Amino acid sequence: SGLGDAMASGGGIKGPGGPWLGAGRMGPKRAINLKQFGGSQETERAVLAALRWLKANQQPDGSWPLRNDAGTALGVLCFLGHGENADSPEFGQTVQKALEKLAKAVPPSGDVTGAMYEQGLVTLALSEGFMLTSSPMLRDPLERTTQVILKAQKVPKTNPIHTGGWHYSPAAPTADTSVSGWVFMGLKSAKSAGLEVPAEHMELAAQYFWNAYHPNGGFGYSGPGLGGAMTPVGVLCQQFLGNGKDKRIEKCLDNMRKETMVWETGDGAAMYRWYYMTLAMFQGGTQNWTYWNKLMRDALLKNQKEDGHWDLPPKSGEGQHTGQGGLGSKVYSTTLATLMLEVYYRYLPIYQLIDKPTAPSAPTAPGTASKG
Repeated sequence: SGLGDAMASGGGIKGPGGPWLGAGRMGPKRAINLKQFGGSQETERAVLAALRWLKANQQPDGSWPLRNDAGTALGVLCFLGHGENADSPEFGQTVQKALEKLAKAVPPSGDVTGAMYEQGLVTLALSEGFMLTSSPMLRDPLERTTQVILKAQKVPKTNPIHTGGWHYSPAAPTADTSVSGWVFMGLKSAKSAGLEVPAEHMELAAQYFWNAYHPNGGFGYSGPGLGGAMTPVGVLCQQFLGNGKDKRIEKCLDNMRKETMVWETGDGAAMYRWYYMTLAMFQGGTQNWTYWNKLMRDALLKNQKEDGHWDLPPKSGEGQHTGQGGLGSKVYSTTLATLMLEVYYRYLPIYQLIDKPTAPSAPTAPGTASKG
């Protein structure tokens, strides 16, 4: 039997670890969360237009063109983020083909491409796919990719402050916050999907990110730093580690409220930075989210093209990595923009009453909300 059959019979949104509290992206609950957290009919129309563009531009093998399997992972995450699975009337075939492509892309070693960016993204996509379908055909490749992440984290680092992080290759004796962010999100989602991830790996990750913290309220790339895209990466990862109410994180959020999202002047890793800003500010409480949501929502709605895709901001340097102006570049910008506009229901706030936090009994995973 094929993956599609397994997915279709997988049944709902129960991961093996119990109910998946990220069910906020499903059915009527999605509309409730959309309204509660500041989305609108316009943002949902934009998401659907983007999903239809992605469906139309999916390659025959189920992929989207962007470095190795990164495009396929980002593409299918957009559909999963909207609660779509193999049974979805409009997008079921799209999801099925993409998840089949990812499952087949994982070799027996579990090392997807030798590049940890892709390793993290593929693990994240397989985790969310498994949580939505419970398909055993996704579990095996997910277990293999997760083992690569766990082993890579334990590689001895030449600089002690890099202990617990990840870098470009599984055997790298160094680490950086950018790669570590994607890899950590994949690992946390695998844990949420019911895979065994020993607590020491989460503790190591938390320590790595703290080692990159700057006392003035920021996170750096390979050590303490301020500003740039790494601050929201560090903030989001610490939030998902259960440290969202730490004074250091609140100081970062105060600084992040000085950021703007102006499409015409967005430079550097603009889409990347805005993506992490959106997720971190959403988890950061009402004051932070109210400020950022208006900027993000208005900028994305204004700059979506008629056919549903987004081009990169004109001053973004990301085109050099994604193929300036080509389909890969459009896939990159469109997937990140779509995931931003799915923020209202994709990962529910860890502290459900946003400004009245209840300490979770354990670090809360992406795709889940605390029971408190």
